[in-house]
Amino acid sequence: PLRAILPLYNTEIHYVARADSPLSYLHDIKDAKINGGIFGSGAALITHTLYRMMFNKPIPEANASFISNEEALVKLIGDKTIDVVVVAAGQPAPLVTNMRPEAQKYIKLLKFDPNHPSSKLPLTVYSYSTVRASSYPNLLQEDFTTISVGAYLVTYDYNLDFTVSHLTRFAR
Repeated sequence: PLRAILPLYNTEIHYVARADSPLSYLHDIKDAKINGGIFGSGAALITHTLYRMMFNKPIPEANASFISNEEALVKLIGDKTIDVVVVAAGQPAPLVTNMRPEAQKYIKLLKFDPNHPSSKLPLTVYSYSTVRASSYPNLLQEDFTTISVGAYLVTYDYNLDFTVSHLTRFAR
């Protein structure tokens, strides 16, 4: 038994591709090799759920990887065995923020088009939000739209005296 206590923030989904990639939007990633993060992580769950919602099928096994974002970015730029690295984090995402200005030569962030037909089903669960250039001054010159999911503070066993007293103390 879970209870949502309050919304905390939006987790923006950052889709990172090579700067020279023909990919520009999320709806372009249909046949791409995608790393969604460590297997079982929230980022991996979001990546695979969004893909299934957008394209009405799972990411083909041969196109999916489950390694850390740091390792995946090296493969994205180095041996090019990955086309897209998905970073699920609230803005500013430290991994992206800490990139140097030279990174613009190597990577870009993909945009989300809320009006594209493949966006209709995801927008019944997720929402779109703005990635602000001010969050990533080393990489971006202008704001753009991405997709996001809300992060909530939740509790379980909310009727137990122990939980009630802790929630009350937290609220105060």
